[in-house]
Parts: sequence; C-alpha cells; structure tokens
Amino acid sequence: MEILAHILTALVALEHFYILYLEMFAIEGKRAKRIFGLTGEFIAQQKVKVMFANQGLYNGFLAAGIIFGYVKPNSSDLFLFSLCGNCRNFWLNYR
Repeated sequence: MEILAHILTALVALEHFYILYLEMFAIEGKRAKRIFGLTGEFIAQQKVKVMFANQGLYNGFLAAGIIFGYVKPNSSDLFLFSLCGNCRNFWLNYR
C-alpha cells in the first residue's frame, strides 16, 4: 500500500508540472485550448495570458511542495515556500 501511495503522489506532482507547462508555455497551443475548452480569441487577450501564467506558476509551486515533502519529510523549513512566494511576486510585477 505504501508503494501505491508513493506512485500516486509522484503522478500528482507530474500532473502539476504538466499543467504548469500548459498554462505558462503552451497556452496558445491546440492541446491547451482543447483541454481548457478555450477559444483563440479568448487566449489572445494579454490579461488572460497573465492569468494563466499565474495559475501555471501556482501549479509549479504545488509540485515543488510535493517533491520538497519527499526530500525533507520531517522538516519545518519553510524557506523553499517563502522563496516561491517571492518568485511569484517578481513574476507578476515585472512581467
């Protein structure tokens, strides 16, 4: 049962990384439009691109948190997540 839990957790982390890719780098592609059910006109708006980039970054931080939990399962070190928050703020303010 423990092996199944590790496999499923790894799949969730991979899913978050895939969503990060779709939302940040491939949002204008056919696959992203089909998966999210969006039109080209909607995606062409700059505000929508920024919104999806923000969501993609959030999904990347979720995946990083899952991996961080594997690497340091008993750690109370929150440095990674404070760093992630700062990176997100930088991304949103200076993009």
